Amino acid sequence: MKPEPQPSSAGMPPAPYSRRDFVTLASGCLLCAAVPRARAATDKPVDIGEIKDWPKDAISEKFIQYDFFVIRHKGRLFASTAICPHKANYLLLDPQNPDRIICSGHDSTFTPEGIPTGGPARRGLVRYGISVNAGGRVTVDTSREFPQAQWDDKASYVPVK
Repeated sequence: MKPEPQPSSAGMPPAPYSRRDFVTLASGCLLCAAVPRARAATDKPVDIGEIKDWPKDAISEKFIQYDFFVIRHKGRLFASTAICPHKANYLLLDPQNPDRIICSGHDSTFTPEGIPTGGPARRGLVRYGISVNAGGRVTVDTSREFPQAQWDDKASYVPVK
């Protein structure tokens, strides 16, 4: 039979964990928090439909399960990462402003182009390779990344009218 825990000398009930248990548990939590999230990897391009499926300028979370937004903006259709460049937190469409992307962790904000406008993030959002295949289907290749300095690369967007 296990003995009853005795109150501490300060009259407080005993801690549910020993110091060793607490340090072990806390260390595990810190380790998990420190490891960057891995992108939902896909080994083949993601079919996002046809150009006609993206008729107006907007930021879409339709493919957020692949960790990217599909954005039509100023005559271009492109796929932008949904992971913040600051601390790898998830990005979301700002519920207060549908023309803005916001970080779930530190409230960094981004324009539809992916340019940071507030918060601690200083780098623009990475874009992924995007193309139209022979059948007219638009595909996003998350293995091809384009940082802000390469946003004018023709493989990082599809022109739209």
